[in-house]
Amino acid sequence: PATGIPVGLRVYLVNNATGLVEQVAFVNSTTGTFSFSDISPNSVYSVVLSSAQGIVGNPPPPQLLPSGWENTGQKNANPPNSAAGNDGINDGRVIVPIGTSDIININFGIRRKGGDIVIG
Repeated sequence: PATGIPVGLRVYLVNNATGLVEQVAFVNSTTGTFSFSDISPNSVYSVVLSSAQGIVGNPPPPQLLPSGWENTGQKNANPPNSAAGNDGINDGRVIVPIGTSDIININFGIRRKGGDIVIG
């Protein structure tokens, strides 16, 4: 399990077709886990990590981390159809194509600036 994760980090499930937030979940500050349920199959979503507060039905908030933290890279560890799992941009956003089965292991790499990686 991850340790030292900032409290209050949120993940936003954003429908890529509409650009709007469909669900919000908090990152568990002890385990680093989060989950979404009842997601429309055969759609493409972005999962956005942020400490900023956003609202379902609106565009996502900016991808912000608490002061002193930085992104190190995010990845989808088991993308469908063997698609690339990392977009190569360390921005706290990962695109996730949803088919008809569960997607697990979406991973956001973050760390204290100049420190060890905490998630990822």
